[in-house]
Amino acid sequence: PCACCVCEGKRLAFLRSSMSDPSDAARRRISAKSVFRVALCLLIAVPVLFVLAGMVREMDRQLIHDAIVNMPGMAIAASGLLTVLSFLAVARYDDMAIRILGFDVSKRRAIGGGFIATSLSQSLGFGFFVGSVARWRCYRDLGIGLAQAAMISGVVIAGFMTGFAVILSAMAAVMPKGLATLTGLDEFTVRSTATLVLLGTAVFLTLSVLAPRLHIAGRQISLPPAKVLTTQVYLAALDVVPAAMALWVLIPGEVAPAIMVFIPVYLAALGLGLASNAPGGIGVLELTCLTALPFVPPEQLLAALIVHRAIYFGLPVVVALILLVVREIGASDTDGGTAAAAPTRDPAPLLADSTRAEASLAWLGDKEFIFSPCGRAFIMATAGQNAFVAVSDPIGPEAAWPGVARAFREAARRRFLAPIFYRVSPGFAEMLARAGIGTDQIGMEARVDLTQYTTQGPQKRELRRKLKQADKAGVTLQFHAVGQVPLSRFRAVSAEWARSKGGERGFSMGYFVAEYINRFAAIEARIGNKSVGFLTIWWSGAGQEAGLDVMRLTDDAPDGTMHALTDAAIAHAAAEGAAWFSLASVPFAGITAPQSLLEAAVKYVHDKRPDMHGSAGLYRFKNAFRPVWEPRFVAAPGPMSMALGLLDTARLVNAPMQDQHFAAEDDEDAAVLAL
Repeated sequence: PCACCVCEGKRLAFLRSSMSDPSDAARRRISAKSVFRVALCLLIAVPVLFVLAGMVREMDRQLIHDAIVNMPGMAIAASGLLTVLSFLAVARYDDMAIRILGFDVSKRRAIGGGFIATSLSQSLGFGFFVGSVARWRCYRDLGIGLAQAAMISGVVIAGFMTGFAVILSAMAAVMPKGLATLTGLDEFTVRSTATLVLLGTAVFLTLSVLAPRLHIAGRQISLPPAKVLTTQVYLAALDVVPAAMALWVLIPGEVAPAIMVFIPVYLAALGLGLASNAPGGIGVLELTCLTALPFVPPEQLLAALIVHRAIYFGLPVVVALILLVVREIGASDTDGGTAAAAPTRDPAPLLADSTRAEASLAWLGDKEFIFSPCGRAFIMATAGQNAFVAVSDPIGPEAAWPGVARAFREAARRRFLAPIFYRVSPGFAEMLARAGIGTDQIGMEARVDLTQYTTQGPQKRELRRKLKQADKAGVTLQFHAVGQVPLSRFRAVSAEWARSKGGERGFSMGYFVAEYINRFAAIEARIGNKSVGFLTIWWSGAGQEAGLDVMRLTDDAPDGTMHALTDAAIAHAAAEGAAWFSLASVPFAGITAPQSLLEAAVKYVHDKRPDMHGSAGLYRFKNAFRPVWEPRFVAAPGPMSMALGLLDTARLVNAPMQDQHFAAEDDEDAAVLAL
């Protein structure tokens, strides 16, 4: 797994262990919290019910009875339909939480468990505890214990409350009248408070995209992916708005408040009811609505509340209990986990048959391997903060590539990350385009045809001049076989290069990690006893293609040193029987007639802002070898995925997490890696 996943795994392991603490102290803490919650519930519910009873005594009970008996069938049916719509969203909270926590539960199983747990906890009260026990009973055969079920409940509650707060604030900002009546505040104060909450949410969302890792008081805080927040708001809207309308349609039209006035009131009542931990928020929901809507005849409103409680709280809990009993007797869903889960795949055999040198990126240690369902192909990817970034084409036969693309997009969906395919070939880009995924050119790759390569001819004049400069400066070249590279000398060169360039680059290219560097043959440039540069050589598994990987020079390396190193690498590859040699990609280059807004932006940066990149010099260096230039593309299913993906790709390239993948061989290694 990538470093992000390693860190996340450690964090979740800590959470699980802390919530699974079997000590007497832990049990005492849980017991104390339970007693506190019960006491708090009684402290809230008893006076609320006392006040509500006083209000009901002043009502005409016959009017309440008649309003219930004469409730229109269409209104009851509409309320039932809206309840179904609400619980379709309610059931998906568990799927979201399980995806966040990384548990192995299928979407179907999670939706069923979510409906049961949320229906019971919402109607019986003490949501966290009832929900945790219900989830444990639903998922225990999948290896999820009570502590893990409690984690799911915690994430569900946190997600609901986050989305709920945003929806309530949005409604209150538009129509503050009902909440103003409820709270006793003026409408300006209610609207201003709601607007501040929305602005805070917007700031949080912006930070999660542009600055996902904050440094506060010497500590690094990682914000959740933006898609997590937007999904929480989306589910909350699909849940609570139909729930509010399920009550509103039961109020006679001639006395019903405007829907935009009613929804914020209902949301506030629902939130207070859930916070009270009372079964179904009993008493709190009714008292809040009666207080905030004094212009609605109380008998009509109370009648609607009674019928609503039977439909929205009563029916789901009956269905949930039946489903839970069915599960308990073993007659329910027996899918036994995620149907999409695949056995552990080994990329080594596929790498051994690969035809592209770039497949060697798999050994870098910062990639995950997403396999096709058939297991005959995989793609390399790394999870960023908001996007799951796949690099290069899949490894394996092209017939399996569509399955890889689908598996990758599903893996991104499960993590709430935007999928993006980075630096792919024209063939894979065309396949993605046929699947409805937008593609844009972002650069060119230089490949040398070794059957035609020579340093002679007028087109190679600049190359010959560079080679002569290096030779005149006394540069000598030394070949090092796999496993025999002089790591100490290479380490010093790489550290000097990193200091002068502002740090390593990675993800879509190699960088200096001892174990990785030692996997490849290398060529070293020396002047006397001093190493002034080196490069490592990628090889495709089948041997058809070699290519440049890690290329490093010291500050005082003579002009032409890298040309000499590259020419020697090309000659070595030709001697070993390779047909092609990849000089790697040049970003921003090669776009002559932009076909999209992104391509136009890339061309503008290339042509008008050369200070933002080093593509011009890189293109000139590689073009000296007169390679065949091939376009390279980026692909994503939509503009937002593209934007998030490019941001995360830039972060991954400019901040490789090398020290998290390989243990340093000794203290000297650790010091150099720190540089």
